[in-house]
Amino acid sequence: MSPRPLLRPGSLASRIWLRYSDNLPAVLSLVLLLGLFLIAAFAPFLSQDRPIYMDGSSPLLASFSNLDWFWLGLATSSIVAAITWHLRAGKSNCAVLVVGFATLTMALFLLITANSHPVHERRRYRVEEEERAQLAQLDQEIRNRNLGPKRAVELERSFVEDSGQSQIVALEVFERLAFIEQGKFETGAYEELVNHNESELTSLQNAIYPINRFDPNLPGFLILRGPYQGPHTWGSDGQGRDVLARLIHGTRTALTVALCATLLIAILGLVFGLCSGYFGGIVDRSLTRLTELVLCLPVLAIMVAAPAWFPREWRRSPFFLVAFLGLTLWPQAARLVRGEVRRCRQLDYVRSAIALGLKNHQVLRRHIVPSIMPPFLVSLGLTAGNIVLLEASLSFLGIGPANQPSWGGMLAEARGAALLGESWHLAVFPGLAVVLCMLVFNVLSQSLERAINPRR
Repeated sequence: MSPRPLLRPGSLASRIWLRYSDNLPAVLSLVLLLGLFLIAAFAPFLSQDRPIYMDGSSPLLASFSNLDWFWLGLATSSIVAAITWHLRAGKSNCAVLVVGFATLTMALFLLITANSHPVHERRRYRVEEEERAQLAQLDQEIRNRNLGPKRAVELERSFVEDSGQSQIVALEVFERLAFIEQGKFETGAYEELVNHNESELTSLQNAIYPINRFDPNLPGFLILRGPYQGPHTWGSDGQGRDVLARLIHGTRTALTVALCATLLIAILGLVFGLCSGYFGGIVDRSLTRLTELVLCLPVLAIMVAAPAWFPREWRRSPFFLVAFLGLTLWPQAARLVRGEVRRCRQLDYVRSAIALGLKNHQVLRRHIVPSIMPPFLVSLGLTAGNIVLLEASLSFLGIGPANQPSWGGMLAEARGAALLGESWHLAVFPGLAVVLCMLVFNVLSQSLERAINPRR
């Protein structure tokens, strides 16, 4: 089976892609969007404090939530679908098979993890590795200098007082102190604890970790540090959390809300717009009044007051924002689809198809929907960029998932931390991320519009 191009030569899609690829900013925006998608999909593998692999297990995968599995399944499905499409044998229904396979893969990931509960552990691997290394040096010092039990107790107590961030290491030191108090300093029991610490340190040092070894929600002791001041590459916030880790996981929050809400808007806009524009009459008048009614709703005011109407568990999920934004922003897409459908319905080939007796769903699927898709996709790109800004604005106001990092939430924290010290990095990095994401969607949609309508 020989590979073949993704687009059939000479087709409308291939001509649009040729015009699109001639524009350097358009190609750059597409590459940046793909990069943002990969960052969102593999965020836990880029920044997390748990090892990807250690002693035959994966603490990182054991801590995955349903959202983590959803993004991993989405990325896997997209990659497999692209490879399958590229290696297709030329069958006409290959596109349906690819989409079906991708949907099945996503559904399988969600089905496997529907009733699973992630492992929430208190173990802090980075701190534990640092303190175990210090404890190993202390053991070496006690051995080399042949210190007695009394001096060993003093050194280990001072070690716990100075460090003591890792509960596991602190408990092992307390166990050593108990052995010393029982007169077992010179016995094999104390030596076993020393050997256990060395073996655990070796396991931690040989483990495979993400690139940035910080959890986005885990507070630390280094508060309001700037970039490259200490272990935090892009600094830390007012609670000692790593800014780079929160930016990476904030990409997932922004794209989850933007892409899922845009998909919901697309479905509702297509359904209401097609029915309104194609059937006309009382259906058109009823759906038009419904569209106008939703357009009159004050979205931001309702969203600010909405948390008081729903259970707390619902408000913590990013899909709460998805549902709300999708159910309030679909009228713009529906009005665009309605106008395009009414225009296409008067074209000669559509009227001929109706006169020949084709059923309504055949006319819509074969003639009208392909004609309205290019401008509809352009409008969806602009909508996705606006939703990124809306999500950041709502997170800035304190509305949205409380247990997940977001760019708007980081900007709100920067405003509060400005009174505590030097915190320019808390506002600059998430602000640039919001601007970049919006710019990518806007350039992508505008370049697509120029490629579809080169005379404009």
